[in-house]
Amino acid sequence: MTLFSQQHIEFQKKVHQECPAYGKASLVFAPMVSELINANQVKKLLDYGSGLGEVPQNLEIDHQIDVQLYDPAIEKFSASPASAEMVICLDVLDTVEQDHIDSVLNDLQRLTEKMAFFSINTKAAETGSDEQSLSRDNDRHYYPVEWWLPKLMERFELHYFSRINSGFVVVLRAFTKPSVQ
Repeated sequence: MTLFSQQHIEFQKKVHQECPAYGKASLVFAPMVSELINANQVKKLLDYGSGLGEVPQNLEIDHQIDVQLYDPAIEKFSASPASAEMVICLDVLDTVEQDHIDSVLNDLQRLTEKMAFFSINTKAAETGSDEQSLSRDNDRHYYPVEWWLPKLMERFELHYFSRINSGFVVVLRAFTKPSVQ
């Protein structure tokens, strides 16, 4: 299962180095993620596509939690991740190469033990922003909600959905695995 091309990773490395604002928009989701972690007493969290790892630093958690960061474009976070109770994937899926989207979604399904929180952009950032100029260079894929939801629901149970200015957020539950008798 191929998740990305080397060319894509090289571009992502370059963007992370040259644009300090890249990935910062996802910080807005820290309060929502904190609330989910606390309400569900999550003990293992995976930030998939973590960038420089700033979201977990901004969580307000009321219990001990093990946080794993994964981003193949960041050397120290590039090791293949282990599964976790909760997986977050914030403003990442629209940057995945078109021919790797299904593989990445399958990987997210494999890694999610209980629940996931994803934010997915369905339109470009406002004109003039760093994210806007990056989206042109990065060949982002802004598919509509109607394109994403069937793909997500093939792999997860939809628990919560909300539209936001840039796209939508979802809380997903892992399908219950049948018990062996």
